[in-house]
Amino acid sequence: MELDELFKEVKQHIRTPDKKGKEGEEKAEPSTLYSNPENWTHKRFLALVHQDSQTLLGVFSELLHKSVDGCRRLVRADGSPASAVEQVSGDWLPTPKAERERSTRASLFHPYHGLLSLDNPQVNAWTDVLVEVRANAIISVTLTHAIVFGGEHELLSLPEGIDVLKQLSHQCKINLRKEFINVT
Repeated sequence: MELDELFKEVKQHIRTPDKKGKEGEEKAEPSTLYSNPENWTHKRFLALVHQDSQTLLGVFSELLHKSVDGCRRLVRADGSPASAVEQVSGDWLPTPKAERERSTRASLFHPYHGLLSLDNPQVNAWTDVLVEVRANAIISVTLTHAIVFGGEHELLSLPEGIDVLKQLSHQCKINLRKEFINVT
């Protein structure tokens, strides 16, 4: 038997990891959870109006995530007729960073208020999160309340309790690491 034939035979008997989730659904890789267009379903076209100024911010295509309840994405769709109007509020201005106590203990949760940037889609928001640090590594970055991330042409609404660590931009991860990990 040739080596190539033996290799093919062995490959046939190797078990590949099961990529099926509950009820036969494909499990999404964390890095593609929000970026994969197949995870989103169009619901309607929505006009966003700023509550205080009554300014039309634009018309957006509202997309709902197939597997994350309460997660929606708004992508600018100017020129499309809106079937609904939604009032939004807030000034989205940063607040001064509060002093946080650094600790060297093995497992800690740190509140953090600052700018979070996601890689794909490229959106960001000033928000509050809970950063879990264990063994000198960031384990999770969990939203403490529902938040709308905004980008140049889209909005992404995420519910409270979502861990966004894997979706954070590289620079954002570096900034959090400088903030909470003792760098020597």
